[in-house]
Amino acid sequence: MVSLTALLLPILLSAVIVFVASSIVHMVLPFHRSDYRQLPEEDKLLAALRPAGLTPGLYHFPFCTHKDMKSPAVQEKFKQGPGRDAYGCFPAAQSPCRSSSACGSPIAC
Repeated sequence: MVSLTALLLPILLSAVIVFVASSIVHMVLPFHRSDYRQLPEEDKLLAALRPAGLTPGLYHFPFCTHKDMKSPAVQEKFKQGPGRDAYGCFPAAQSPCRSSSACGSPIAC
């Protein structure tokens, strides 16, 4: 039987190889590129959100708690749409998007 210490180097080497390979595959293959899209009429939406004084964070709309989910008022909000969406709000200086082409759904407030 082979001792665990003799297998330590092959285990670590294979872990590094798998990590590097998965990172390359994730960056090269376009599996998640359609997950982030530009908002229609983005300029109008941003102009409407700026006066609201949003602080940095993740916003869900329409907002409800778990106990409110079944209430008729919340169900009507979901029917009217758009619903079950989340948008990040970052201060302009800390925005993860450095160019408009790299920006998906996060909104720079």
